[in-house]
Amino acid sequence: MTGTLRIPETRAEYVEQLAFRESISYSLNVTDFGEFLRISTPSVTDKQVLRIMHSTIARSKFIPGEIKLESKTWLVHMNQIESRILLDYKVQTLRR
Repeated sequence: MTGTLRIPETRAEYVEQLAFRESISYSLNVTDFGEFLRISTPSVTDKQVLRIMHSTIARSKFIPGEIKLESKTWLVHMNQIESRILLDYKVQTLRR
């Protein structure tokens, strides 16, 4: 892993870091992205890292529109799944 997350001191450093973050997000390589953000894997799941990556892609001004749409669709789909899981849990809890 060649990049490290730190507070950029100049605009050039900020742009370089943003480009690197978007490149890693675009690759959807959870391990590299986790290392870049210095995420502790036991505390954060791969699904959570993927959500961050897809959010980064969806907000990007530089990634192609088709790819951004795929990420937005993934995020909507994951939200629907999580909502169904939460609703099922609430229904089961109320039945007890």
